[in-house]
Amino acid sequence: MAFFIPIAIILLSIWLASMTGVVVQALPPRGIIEFLVLVPIILLFGPAPEELSFRGYGQHELQTAMTPLTAALLIGLGVLIWHIPLFLLGEVPYPFVITLVAVSVVYAWLYQTGSSVWPLVMLHFAVNYFGGNYLRTMIAGQAGQVIYAWFFAAFYILWVAFILWRHGPELGPEAKST
Repeated sequence: MAFFIPIAIILLSIWLASMTGVVVQALPPRGIIEFLVLVPIILLFGPAPEELSFRGYGQHELQTAMTPLTAALLIGLGVLIWHIPLFLLGEVPYPFVITLVAVSVVYAWLYQTGSSVWPLVMLHFAVNYFGGNYLRTMIAGQAGQVIYAWFFAAFYILWVAFILWRHGPELGPEAKST
């Protein structure tokens, strides 16, 4: 789930963007060497340290004093601040502001239900590599990237709405039983 749902969200967002008239280009060619070099770099300098600190430590500590949802939203705000340079440099379309906060709730839910940061690292990797580094390059132009980002954000908002409908602010059965 932590790997395949984000991939589905990325592909559906690309498809929906294309249905609105956004130009979709062919994927850039990637060799196995590039893949073997990029995967460890992306894992080691993004998802692994961020999830170990933001969720493995931050989520765990904050939810001792507040609901997991409140902790997730505070961490989402922190993650948003952490990523401000990417927005200021124009490397990430502005609708991803919403996604960063929404995905923080998804991460917290995964953490609550799995009691591990590794599914979060997998989700984060899938979003960074496939959504940011590879598949998203199919979307042509800055305007197309913004439309894609709105669809991407909408899917994460729907995922959060489902989690909240199903589990409430405790975000999972583990939190309710402790």
